[in-house]
Amino acid sequence: MQGKPVKLSDLKGKVVLVNFWATWCGPCKAAMPTIQKISEDYKSKDVVVLGVNTFEQKPDAAKDYLAKKKFTYGCLLKGDELAKAYGVTGIPTLVIIGKDGKVASTEVGMSDESGAMTRKAIDAALAK
Repeated sequence: MQGKPVKLSDLKGKVVLVNFWATWCGPCKAAMPTIQKISEDYKSKDVVVLGVNTFEQKPDAAKDYLAKKKFTYGCLLKGDELAKAYGVTGIPTLVIIGKDGKVASTEVGMSDESGAMTRKAIDAALAK
């Protein structure tokens, strides 16, 4: 959102949680407080949390929504091509990328409010 490109290669050695979402997606918005909590809980570990706004219908919708809700994790805009590259067909889709830069797990939707499955996948990727 700050206008700087983000390259996955720059994050090698860290576990990356990528959350594909849009402002018009109710389940996406419902998952975002959990994503924020995960971001806070893993801040001191080698974990990077990135939202990727995708399939958006209004140009400034994501910036406005994130500011209103005070989410502090990183967010990338115009993520349609990235979503296609990761095979995203429905949102929210959460992708965990391991320290080696390879996809460790993918979860379509968030199965529970605590984010237990996502946390388990992050912990497993951190342990490798």
